[in-house]
Amino acid sequence: MKQAVLLVLLPIATTLELGGALPTQHRPPLVHQGRLTAAPVKLRQKKLHQKKHLNATVEAASRFPVNDTNALAHPMVRFFSEGDCKGKSTQFDFSSNAFLKTFIPYIKNLGSVQLCGKGTIFYYSTPDMDMLALLGHLTRCGPELPKTQDECDCRTLSPQQKKLVESFTLQYC
Repeated sequence: MKQAVLLVLLPIATTLELGGALPTQHRPPLVHQGRLTAAPVKLRQKKLHQKKHLNATVEAASRFPVNDTNALAHPMVRFFSEGDCKGKSTQFDFSSNAFLKTFIPYIKNLGSVQLCGKGTIFYYSTPDMDMLALLGHLTRCGPELPKTQDECDCRTLSPQQKKLVESFTLQYC
């Protein structure tokens, strides 16, 4: 085994020691060789190409505007250390675990959850949000619910669950 490795590495090492270089297929671009004659034409073509895509994007946006009927409803969740969504709370509009400092007070101390808007919150007993560690969820989905965050649902966790929560995910419907 050692002999095979030496047979492969020995020619490479000898070439490098003698000041040689391994052959490559790299050719430097024209810019590095001092020939800049073709660059302005390519630059103009690139700008025209970018303008074409920009116009297409603006045109698509005008054909597909976002309004009250097709806008996504943004879910928002509030965490409370006490039950019945009372006391001091912290608002989140994204998933988290102990990495986020504002979530740390609720690790193994989550009394209740208030979900506003449309969405689902899943809470887990592990920081990595493993599916087998799912403790529970609260869902607000359906066409009858408003997309605003004015209406909310509250869920008080059981004393056993309160001591286990280490992470959560917040999902759109």
